[in-house]
Amino acid sequence: MAISKFQNYTSEQTAMMGSKDWNIADVTDSVLVTLTDKLTEGWHFDNFSEENLVAKDSGGFELLLDPTLAKDFDVNGLVQRHKEVGFGPNDTIISADFPIPRQDGLTNEETLRRQITSKEWFDYMKSEISVTVPVVHGRTPDDVARHIDMYELDENQEVCFGSNLAQAKGRVYDSLKKGGQKPKQRGIRPSTTALWFDAIDMMSEVRNNERPVFLLGAGGMNAAPIAALLGAKSVDATSWRLNAMMKKIFCTDHGRYINMGKKRTNYDQPWATEFLKERLQDDKYPFAGMTFEELIQAFKLPGAASTEVCKLHNIYELDRDAERLSDFSGDPTGLAKMLHKRFSSTWVDRNNLKVLDRAYSSVGGDASVQDGTSNYKR
Repeated sequence: MAISKFQNYTSEQTAMMGSKDWNIADVTDSVLVTLTDKLTEGWHFDNFSEENLVAKDSGGFELLLDPTLAKDFDVNGLVQRHKEVGFGPNDTIISADFPIPRQDGLTNEETLRRQITSKEWFDYMKSEISVTVPVVHGRTPDDVARHIDMYELDENQEVCFGSNLAQAKGRVYDSLKKGGQKPKQRGIRPSTTALWFDAIDMMSEVRNNERPVFLLGAGGMNAAPIAALLGAKSVDATSWRLNAMMKKIFCTDHGRYINMGKKRTNYDQPWATEFLKERLQDDKYPFAGMTFEELIQAFKLPGAASTEVCKLHNIYELDRDAERLSDFSGDPTGLAKMLHKRFSSTWVDRNNLKVLDRAYSSVGGDASVQDGTSNYKR
């Protein structure tokens, strides 16, 4: 497999950019934003430089939640908006796509129709914007293989592939049911583990030993390393922000959360205290130079101030871990061993261990961990 930098894109809400005392482009090199009507002309160049890797989502997630929007979808208008907002030569414009939820619900005919629609949208966007990347969808490995063939891509051309891990979230699953895409009578949303198993089975078709893959929605603290093991080049995450809002910070050394809330804390446990003290010795850590007590006070500041501190910590952790994962370039066995230790170091995370074992069995040594993975922050 070709080696390139692995990116975990920080997925950020565009409405939040410029509303803080810090700019996300100054604290991470990879950011994913969703194109919205609120973005002004030249917005990209006002917020990013060519040193930033920026991925722009064209809004396919909204069609996952409400497929009726596809009927009047204006792909020409979308292209014009991308051009008005702007983009750089190293950016990734994620093509408009018509998502296909997994864990049953769609007919073969509807699945094929959505794949054809995504392909038509991509063809037009690619003809207008050269950095457009297609999105592959399917319920099964055969579906995925068919969709890749439709695109008629070179074997080393990058594709985006939906992890669909968001379907395990109640809000998303309930929206799918309202859209008629899930049998209401079942009433049980799929587990993250089950969705991971599906994604793992399909990644070998998508990756094809050489193809760089942006595994969408797989940039969480414990999802990103699994994606790296599967050979993904890039992932993205919203969890850095969502967990910060709940006063939860990442401990990537152990794959655990440290709670900083008023009612529930665990930062005084030996593993958490040791972890935070080690981070304070890292010159790149945003709060380097503080004492442990000062750091804890910062995490416990009143209101939104503590949330911002938690956000900066979580972004740092995802980027730091992306660099650590890249150290295992070409060594999936070494990465799997490291992750097994991570998921059982302070407690046994059985679900993540199941996913890890399935992922390692799937790659069978043919996947090459990307050199310098990136986790785009949304």
